[in-house]
Amino acid sequence: IFAEFAEGASLEALNLRLPPPDLLKVIDKVPHERILQAALFDLLIVQGDRHGENVFLTEDGFLKLIDTRDTAFKVLDAIWYPGAFIHERNRIGNDGVFEKTTEPKKSHWPQLLFDYRCHAPGGKVGTNYPPQMRTCLEKIANMDRSEIEEEYGIIQHGDANNLIKQATNLLTLGFEETARTTHKRINYRNQPKPYGYPWPEPCCKLELGQNGFNSYECKADLLPEDPQNPSQGFLLASVPSAERLKDPDVPLVPSPGEGYNDDLIYGIYNKNPRPPAPNPHKDALAKV
Repeated sequence: IFAEFAEGASLEALNLRLPPPDLLKVIDKVPHERILQAALFDLLIVQGDRHGENVFLTEDGFLKLIDTRDTAFKVLDAIWYPGAFIHERNRIGNDGVFEKTTEPKKSHWPQLLFDYRCHAPGGKVGTNYPPQMRTCLEKIANMDRSEIEEEYGIIQHGDANNLIKQATNLLTLGFEETARTTHKRINYRNQPKPYGYPWPEPCCKLELGQNGFNSYECKADLLPEDPQNPSQGFLLASVPSAERLKDPDVPLVPSPGEGYNDDLIYGIYNKNPRPPAPNPHKDALAKV
């Protein structure tokens, strides 16, 4: 069994292997718009398992989102969203989420810096989507279930309905309210049902603390708002078209200037997958 080689390293691997000063520098180089796009994409498809091992970071600042198909359209859980279990674990550590306490018992995890609010001007998105993203959401919101299933190859009625619901909510309620009211993963102790934990203040800057190798102190540091350009956080960057996807489970969040469209949704449920791209590691894997 072969899978496409994902370039870069997972956020979890970087956290374990890089010295703290280098780790913070690497995270700081990730463009804000790429994190916002990833957060919008995962909210649209209701991604339920976007932890640090499922987010890869390449040397040029691209994010690769892996292990997407099997955990979509059910419950929301991702590093981008306050209120989600993964976010709360990054905030107060495993001791906090598993021992029924709201007080941190260990230092903040650096993945907390991927909170979408740290990358949106003023800490919020609202309905300030770039034109390409809005067009995509409007198209999905105005389709019926059978059209969704036919166009994107989605085989579960509930998944198609959820996609329409999320697109509609993003347009009418806005990003924040949609993120708050989407059901969260609730199979953990000390997690309120069904909408997750209360939203804490964002932690957008970490400084090295005094308690060892992985000790960080949290400080809020939101981006300033620009009333003349409310969607500036997204710029014109977007998810790539299906032609660029070598594997539907590895959607990329590209650099600014690439057109946003809805082909990525099709990529998740592609009935007729494209032939696999050449894998430079195939020969090495074949010898294992």
